[in-house]
Amino acid sequence: MTGDSGWNNSVQYTTPDFNGLSGSAMYSFGNTAGDGRSKKYSAQFLYFHGPFAATGVYQYVNFNNTPGDLPTSNAFTIPGFKSQSVAQLGASYDMKFVKFFAQYMYTKNDIEPTSFHVNTGQGGVTVPLGPGMVMASYAYSHSNGGLDQTHKSWAVGYDYPLSKHTDVYAAYLNDKYTSMSSGDTYGVGIRAKF
Repeated sequence: MTGDSGWNNSVQYTTPDFNGLSGSAMYSFGNTAGDGRSKKYSAQFLYFHGPFAATGVYQYVNFNNTPGDLPTSNAFTIPGFKSQSVAQLGASYDMKFVKFFAQYMYTKNDIEPTSFHVNTGQGGVTVPLGPGMVMASYAYSHSNGGLDQTHKSWAVGYDYPLSKHTDVYAAYLNDKYTSMSSGDTYGVGIRAKF
């Protein structure tokens, strides 16, 4: 998705929890007073019931380079980039010996004078092994843009808790785009929770 992970000049409302169901809505006025060309809005729901959890979110971002919504380092800073709409659905189910994850995402990019969209599906599992957790995931994306491109990626990793608030992890990711060689990424890290 395009843009920053934080929205300035925004107002948000979050509902109370209704038996595991909650929601929120947010609107951003953009970064330049009186300039509505950089508005953003989103809505989300969360649902938790026993081993099942689900979420859905819709986000619309209207861009204009003048207010500075797209920094020059952003790959999407291209002439005519007008707006982006993203809808996501996700769910998980925990069977204790394995936890399943699934996600679908639809992305529409409006670039004058045309537009294109991307469909992405992802599935994953986590499995307890020893004191830690094995993680595995596969994702597939298809874009109907001028390149008519597909993107396939899979990853495996292991997360090991050192304490209640600290864990270490190692992971491997394989990426493959249409008509390109595949890429490999390795990562290790330590995480502290406060």
